[in-house]
Amino acid sequence: MTLRVRDSDSVAVFELPVEVREMTLAEVIAWKDTEVTAREEANGVNFDLRNFHDQADQGLFGERNRLRGNTLLAIDRMLIGMISAHNVPNAEGGFGLQLWAMSRQLLREVSRQQARLLNDENGPGPDTDEMRRARSYVERVEDLFEADDFEASLLNGDNANGVQLLHAAAVEAYYWLSEAESPCNLIDLSIDRNNPDLVQRTAEANDNNDALTPVLAGMLADMNRYAGLEAGAAPGADDVTVAAEEFDFILDLQQIDVGVECQNGEAGDDCISDLDALRLELKGMDLADSLDVAASRGVWTRGWQSCLVNTLKFRIELSVSRLAFVCGNFNQHHLQAREKQAIGEYLVEERGCALNDDQARSVRGTPAAAAACANLGAGDGCSFGEVDGIRIDGKCVVDGPETSCEPRICSDPAALDYYKDEATRCFLIEAYNECLVPGVPGVNDVYPVDAQLDAVPAQCVAE
Repeated sequence: MTLRVRDSDSVAVFELPVEVREMTLAEVIAWKDTEVTAREEANGVNFDLRNFHDQADQGLFGERNRLRGNTLLAIDRMLIGMISAHNVPNAEGGFGLQLWAMSRQLLREVSRQQARLLNDENGPGPDTDEMRRARSYVERVEDLFEADDFEASLLNGDNANGVQLLHAAAVEAYYWLSEAESPCNLIDLSIDRNNPDLVQRTAEANDNNDALTPVLAGMLADMNRYAGLEAGAAPGADDVTVAAEEFDFILDLQQIDVGVECQNGEAGDDCISDLDALRLELKGMDLADSLDVAASRGVWTRGWQSCLVNTLKFRIELSVSRLAFVCGNFNQHHLQAREKQAIGEYLVEERGCALNDDQARSVRGTPAAAAACANLGAGDGCSFGEVDGIRIDGKCVVDGPETSCEPRICSDPAALDYYKDEATRCFLIEAYNECLVPGVPGVNDVYPVDAQLDAVPAQCVAE
């Protein structure tokens, strides 16, 4: 840039270097922190911005250490305070510009992450389930930000809650984009239930289990690395350390070969015992709780949680296959285990559902939704069409004079509520007690007889 200064009889020309570039997310956070500090010093604390500076520090920690998930959690808590202040009638200046700038930066960041994956020749490609879900949320961020009145409303002191909606969509976009390239998501943890030979299909699962080992080892290393960041000053470092100790126990047991003839078969295979398999699954449920605690401290744990759930799903299938082998396919404990297992699998796999509320609204009133229930009654299962490349399932509901298919909404595949639920723990323990341990009496036993078993719920009685 050139600056020319002139008076009546002279002139001077100066050349000034000017750098024009996008702000970084860290700079947006630091700018917000400075703005809040200036208003506090000028006006006193007359709005609800408690812990704002601590959250700004956590956001900057996330950016320094390339932990974008941590950053997004911190931004969420920063926004709560800024939006509360912005919504106060006659708030001094509000935070419209700052909220708009953060919204713009969130759109930039998720769009850039999406473009990087799509432009990667070895990337996941646009048609994977994770990338389709991510695209849905990126489009949601775009729609909110590009709405005609979004910026003007913020600058006029309105619509701050729209920023929260945008941020929530950005968080989901980041999660699904991260899942699309997660090592845990790139390995096959399926077991062929169509193979009637339980011995063979379980033995074949060792290849999948072997592929899982380095992924879980990497996850444990990631936890330990996190706990040591900045001399242990990372948010929730102590909670992550506890989780890592639990995970270390799981990893030791996970590396043992699996099979259905480990204890009673003629082959006497050297593989994991029923008791150790149960220990692994129960410790996994403890880990799910510990990761929830770490998340409440500002740690982005959703990637770890998703991998943990996929691991537990895989291991529970192995245990239920063992039940079928020892007790028979029509044994009541095996049948009950399959019923309860199906709940968790439904939550994890999530096929045939609308990607989000917006997509559900767009398909709810289509002719296909009405046609799907033309000959069905309210409450019946239904499915229709191809929407954004996926088939939509749902339930028939009364909609005015017609019955139409109400689409099912996708939930988080981490499905932690199922995998840390006491009923899930109980069904595993009951199946172990009643079927896999010879001579253990009674459906009302509370604990397995083996005193070495730890992490057993205080109350666990068969229904």
